[in-house]
Amino acid sequence: MVEGDPSSTSAPSRRPSLPPRAKTEVLTRLTEELARFGAVGDVLIEGSSVVLVHPTGPRRATVEEWLHEWDHLDEPTRRLRVSQLARTLARPTSLPVTRPPPTPASSLLPWLLLGALVLAIGGGVVWAVGDLGRGMARPALASHGAAEGSPGAPTDAPAADVRKDRSSLVCAAARARVVRGATITVADAEGWVVEYMAFRPLEADAAAAANAPALHAAPALSTFFAAPTAPDGSAYVWPDEPELSRAPTSDDRVVVRAEPIDGATPPTHTGVRITFHGALVDAYFRPTTRVAYFHLASALTDALGASHGALYARCGDSDAHHLGSWFRGRDHHDAVTALMYTLGTFADPPHLADPYLRPIGQPEIDRALAFASITRVASALDRPLVASLIGREGGMVMGKPGEAVTLTFPFEDGNRASRLSREIARLTEIGGK
Repeated sequence: MVEGDPSSTSAPSRRPSLPPRAKTEVLTRLTEELARFGAVGDVLIEGSSVVLVHPTGPRRATVEEWLHEWDHLDEPTRRLRVSQLARTLARPTSLPVTRPPPTPASSLLPWLLLGALVLAIGGGVVWAVGDLGRGMARPALASHGAAEGSPGAPTDAPAADVRKDRSSLVCAAARARVVRGATITVADAEGWVVEYMAFRPLEADAAAAANAPALHAAPALSTFFAAPTAPDGSAYVWPDEPELSRAPTSDDRVVVRAEPIDGATPPTHTGVRITFHGALVDAYFRPTTRVAYFHLASALTDALGASHGALYARCGDSDAHHLGSWFRGRDHHDAVTALMYTLGTFADPPHLADPYLRPIGQPEIDRALAFASITRVASALDRPLVASLIGREGGMVMGKPGEAVTLTFPFEDGNRASRLSREIARLTEIGGK
């Protein structure tokens, strides 16, 4: 439909309304795409038009029939349509530019003469003071140089803040590309951390539960990390996979902490989150070395006796999980649960609808409720269906019947695992509307 076409005036009355779930998905994708172009403002769907409420004024685009045929479009067509729409809305508004009248050169002459005089006087003063104090400057400079390298030096703080701000911006830009299905490499790794999560059922017997160490305090972790209980992290020391630390830096560290699955719902599992920083991250962003993380995640899961394991990355200043690549469970049900819990409930927005995330009236996510909701629907999925769904995203299901099952995703298109999580949530009718 084209604006101004008389034949289109009666079309809205015959066209079915856009389903709420499709509307949410279109708006989410469009918002992410607009972020790439630096466009700000709320996005609204009004009939067959999409409106960007921009600070310079609303920008409107009339959408063709594809908006109401969203559920019937294949994935490449959806991406193309949303990208085209974002480009249209992000196009800057033409605003009149008022230029000041040119200043006559004669009116600038007094100011130029005054500026030359100030520079001449200032240069003489600097020369005199510099010559007088040259002998006293050396000790002061020497002491300043000694303090400059110290961690608490005031001059380090601004530089650290600049680095942090830069890393945040670089990571946010890469993340915006990831959600659109881009492939990012080690050139985009600034600001990212790699994380491994694992979960294990709580002991049913109270005495056994009291004696069992928490997953984040398991003695087996000392095989992989120098001081797993150190609050600020410690070195990676596992000799079986040296690929992760081939180019060590001062920022390299691994932080181990508890990952509780709690809430108003009684918890059924205990968890651990292991975060990799510095140059340790680089191996995850190279297609030839990401398998080193797969090897480490598999060994950690075995050593911890975990029932669920997951591997992904996130921006260091964000709670949203992306770039999921490896998920493991005691069977395919647990592997799907690991995928949907670590990606779907830590997504922005979450892949689950509110009734499966939190009790009515509770603002925070009830992690135990979400884990139980996913476990319930995952138990209804048979293995051929899981294999078919993951195959559509180029992934693989590995593990013989009766053995642990691992789901892996290729390096290309970093959003594959997240798309699968959202798709399973939709198919099992626990997805957000």
